[in-house]
Amino acid sequence: MVKLKLHEPRIILQGPVCEDAGWGYYQFPRIFALPDGRLAAAIHVEDDLSACYGREKKWLVSDDEGRSWTECGPEIKAMCGYETASGERLWPVEQPVIDLKDYEVPPFRLASYSLPTDSTETMQKSTASNRLPEGIGKCTGAFGETYRTYLVDCLPTGLMEKKWKFLRWSPETGRVTEEDSPLDWPYMSTHSLFDGSMLQLMRPNLWGNIKLAPDGSLWAAHYDGYGANPENGAFYTVSTCYFFRSIDDGRSWKLMSYIDYRPDIFEDKLAYFRDGFDEPDLAFMPDGSMIVLMRTAGVFHGAPEWGPSYLSRSTDGGKTWQKPWRFDDIGVLPQLRSLKCGVTLAVYGRPGIYVRATEDPSGLKWDAPVELMTPEDRSPLMNRRPERPDFHQWAGSCCNMTAAVIGDNKIVIAYSDFYVPDEKGIKRKTCLSQVIEVV
Repeated sequence: MVKLKLHEPRIILQGPVCEDAGWGYYQFPRIFALPDGRLAAAIHVEDDLSACYGREKKWLVSDDEGRSWTECGPEIKAMCGYETASGERLWPVEQPVIDLKDYEVPPFRLASYSLPTDSTETMQKSTASNRLPEGIGKCTGAFGETYRTYLVDCLPTGLMEKKWKFLRWSPETGRVTEEDSPLDWPYMSTHSLFDGSMLQLMRPNLWGNIKLAPDGSLWAAHYDGYGANPENGAFYTVSTCYFFRSIDDGRSWKLMSYIDYRPDIFEDKLAYFRDGFDEPDLAFMPDGSMIVLMRTAGVFHGAPEWGPSYLSRSTDGGKTWQKPWRFDDIGVLPQLRSLKCGVTLAVYGRPGIYVRATEDPSGLKWDAPVELMTPEDRSPLMNRRPERPDFHQWAGSCCNMTAAVIGDNKIVIAYSDFYVPDEKGIKRKTCLSQVIEVV
């Protein structure tokens, strides 16, 4: 069994009081290890809405492993990017949604209105520069919002391309350049969102981490909801995990494999209410295999805020994946970090926050979870406790944490705690950092 030392949590940034701030504000922290040994943190300070994608976060730095933090400007984010084999850093640029108010959106034609002679591909073609295609699928979420999926190749010319956008930072020159990296992605899709007051089209942002493989290639674990199967273009009503590889330091990417969600009510009674497999994170194991940890929790199909996490393994270099198996009963934004000491750590939560460790070279056998934050009701810690708390008040944290490796045997994580007192004893939404050490 791996022995872990949990260091004292430290405050990165405090925001408004939890009763007034609402969900989304001053949470979802991300933490990064910089090339010069410092740490950087990015804090989401907006509402949790798609309209906020691309807006700037609050940035802070630490030169003492997170014991103290100082605010800085957003220009540091290029140095926070994922490391490439050449030592450069890649920062995925989060692009805002596209406003569709100037585009004509045709009525969605249900399958029952089709004829045997209709071609799905022909139905997809856009007929004008300001008119969207019909879409390959339509889905209504649990809150009444409507998602409509389109193949990118069938959108009006110039509206969207198969590319991710990055900032590339050079350690030799210190220069930052912006670049578009083309995607080799059959049946790449995007979707629009209509919630009664707005109509938006999602841009092709990278939703997931990039990992440097032992052979020097880069792997991006990406996910997308309401998408299309990359083998035949079939419509998915839930999220799918996609795995891309780059052999040119991230200048171009090729889809290598995917894991689609197949509900199993004997494994999970709420399987058909889950949002699918999303938020994947990869690790390269000592035996040469790859593992991926994925989330299923999500409310948009009617499930509760919590749900099981799943692990899958590839023994052929990421070409195929074993049938995912249940890793734990919970798990949002799971983080896998492999250390040079031979231990791999998994951090995840909601409700509560946990860390698990494995010394198994294959990643199949894991130690029991170690609790970092209780999964029990934390609403008594509020300034003004409600008679009956909602789930967010119960958990007292978004439980979306990220992790960075800061040594051969330790990582640092960042997470939110809505009930940390300030100097006057008033509980505020707070982002914390905490070092976890293998001893």
